[in-house]
Amino acid sequence: MGHLIYSPNVITIGSSAVGEDSLSLHVDNDIGVFMSDRYSYYAAEFLKSVEPDSNKTMDEFLAVCPWSQCHSTVKYRTDLLRRPIETVPVTDFFGSVRHIEAGPLDTGTVVNRSVPDRVSSSFQRSPQPKANTEGLNYVSPTSF
Repeated sequence: MGHLIYSPNVITIGSSAVGEDSLSLHVDNDIGVFMSDRYSYYAAEFLKSVEPDSNKTMDEFLAVCPWSQCHSTVKYRTDLLRRPIETVPVTDFFGSVRHIEAGPLDTGTVVNRSVPDRVSSSFQRSPQPKANTEGLNYVSPTSF
């Protein structure tokens, strides 16, 4: 499906080529279910080692699951990226760090000043779904 993407600065990754299976790594015998496919496991293991200041690049990430480990052909597309893949830090895609704390949900009135009053008064708001009782507020990393 990656060939259907046309947005710039995107990398597409598939755990197997068309016609191949993306094989499971292990089964949980207690419940009789396969827990993870091989590609997801090795990708997650790689990403666990990536720190926010890491020098690891996307070409290293794309090589995490060779045929000898995945038993499938990991397919990827990098032509939309517009940069050499070996220069792109993994953290450009997987390095976001957000510090949040739970707090009350602000359900105050939202004012949309970009819509003229005569237009905004011509339609009615539909009933709002029940609000979450616990919202998330962003916290500055320096406040720790």
